[in-house]
Amino acid sequence: MRNGAPWIDDLSCVVADEVHLVDDRERGPTLEVTLAKLRRINHDLQTVALSATVGNAPEIADWLDAELVDSDWRPIDLKTGVHFGNAINFADGSQREVSVDSGGKQTPALVDDTLDEGGSSLVFVNSRRNAESAASRLGGTTSDHLTDAERADLRELATAIRDVSDTATSDDLADCVKAGAAFHHAGLSSEHRDLVEEAFRDRLIKVIAATPTLAAGVNTPSRRVIVRDWRRYDPEFGGMKPLDTLEVHQMMGRAGRPGLDPYGEAVLLASNNDTKAELFERYIDGEPEPVRSKLAAEPALRTHLLATVASGFANTREEILEFLDNTLYAVQSAGNAQLESVTDTVLNYLAANEFVDRDGDTITATEIGHTVSRLYLDPMSAAEIIDGLRDAEDGDDGSREYGSRGAMDGDPAESSGFVSGNDLLDDDPLADADGEAEAMGEEVEGGDDAGDVSALGLYHLVSRTPDMYQLYLKSGDRETYEEELFERETELLGRTPRSTTTWRSRSGSPRSKPPACWRTGPARSTRIASPSDTASARATSGARSTPPSGCSTPPSGWRANSISRPSSPSARRKSALRTASGRSCLISRASAASAASARGGCSRPVSRAGRISGPSTSRSSSVRSAGRKPPRPCSKTSAARIRRWTA
Repeated sequence: MRNGAPWIDDLSCVVADEVHLVDDRERGPTLEVTLAKLRRINHDLQTVALSATVGNAPEIADWLDAELVDSDWRPIDLKTGVHFGNAINFADGSQREVSVDSGGKQTPALVDDTLDEGGSSLVFVNSRRNAESAASRLGGTTSDHLTDAERADLRELATAIRDVSDTATSDDLADCVKAGAAFHHAGLSSEHRDLVEEAFRDRLIKVIAATPTLAAGVNTPSRRVIVRDWRRYDPEFGGMKPLDTLEVHQMMGRAGRPGLDPYGEAVLLASNNDTKAELFERYIDGEPEPVRSKLAAEPALRTHLLATVASGFANTREEILEFLDNTLYAVQSAGNAQLESVTDTVLNYLAANEFVDRDGDTITATEIGHTVSRLYLDPMSAAEIIDGLRDAEDGDDGSREYGSRGAMDGDPAESSGFVSGNDLLDDDPLADADGEAEAMGEEVEGGDDAGDVSALGLYHLVSRTPDMYQLYLKSGDRETYEEELFERETELLGRTPRSTTTWRSRSGSPRSKPPACWRTGPARSTRIASPSDTASARATSGARSTPPSGCSTPPSGWRANSISRPSSPSARRKSALRTASGRSCLISRASAASAASARGGCSRPVSRAGRISGPSTSRSSSVRSAGRKPPRPCSKTSAARIRRWTA
């Protein structure tokens, strides 16, 4: 539809399998908008929506103007329960003994028990790393149950997996497969997944350790499903959060293979009676949550409104609202006022960033808007990339209005202008430092190459966009990456993922780097408060309590200030929400609703940078000045997100 495929008009029936995925943050808005557009294009379209885990099926049926058909039929009986101690306790009151040796693990014991009866197992864990490590360990269990013929076939399969790609993940998967085990997650290539899934259906691979992606419609049923991890880390929640009942029920639904298994078993793991009772209440006896639209999330609405305009599906505000009125979001929202407000905010964003043009009541996509839509990019990602490339092309002299088409063409007079967070802050102290250093005849590190664009710079620019997955460093890797960052910071296009350190003499003059001695060793410092400047009151650190390794004494006349804000020459760019009036405020990439949920109802907004910000101001601020403590966090959740004020 986005590219105007002519066969769309000829559709007479659409089947939406796993329609509960409308509730998914990533895929849900696309499914919802697709169904709404198809039904508007062809008013006689028959829509069939299928799901086994919808808590509000009548509401979904009303949205689709469909008749609800409710059935509890299943081709294979499913038994659900919790393993605790040496037995599985099923929902029907029966038990199955599965002994675990003293100091042993529940998962290998359950897999071994399944293999004794000729069955296969799916083990669901909460992360890619856990999936890989679990598969490696379970290979020791499955290898004892392999025949000579199976070992030969598995060696051939392992060779085929290695031939797919020359990566560490490919080698790790091949090593697991040779033992009859495998892992499955979104980081695998499609060829890897196809090989693993086919071998598992053929009963050659005996166990798969998987993330929940395997539960989303992939046809890989097994005799027994083991939900090992029922909590998953959620950065917005601020810790380990229990999985939704709907998601766990989807995992359980993978148990039982028609024609191969007489029954299916879905088992959760408990280490004590309290956990056992909670698992029964939450997942065994619990009902799936209602399916809720995720279309109102900022990235989703930005993307789909731009696509709606670029495809010519709607070209006025009224046509856009009429289209959105056919979505599940409109059905579930409080009223038209909320829908109109959200729509206007997003349209203003797209217009201010020149993805759409507004001429009276008519809204059309610009050339760059069409390109972004065809590439299925989040417009904010495109704005980040464009801004970074313009910085590299034109330099960061502060005279440009970032993000404007006129700036790229070299004619500032033609620019309607993007207003970035950088424009609202005072001059960059790092720039001042470099200027003073040059005035004193000192060499400024990276000055000769400031205009060059490296592969690392481009990679960093793309990696920091909303379209990229957010990954987390292992605790032991942080120092290594920070050292690399210090050496190559001038190459980066866009803000860096940590606060920068500037060096000041006691007279107050800044430098871009510390004396050589103080650039060695770990950067441990005593937290202090510094006076606020004209831009904001910033949390700082300095006055090291002990000199770093390699320095016998602190260098005379110098102290370190860690400033809580982006630090590269391209800093503070498109994290700002541009509005038609030209004002901006720094925002989190999470939607306001998600942020409010993460704060647990806290009235003080908390940004990802650890700042407590005021209502809709054009400047961000942190509230720590000399002699004051930071505001007390509203909850454990917000405390985890603030992260010591100097992150």
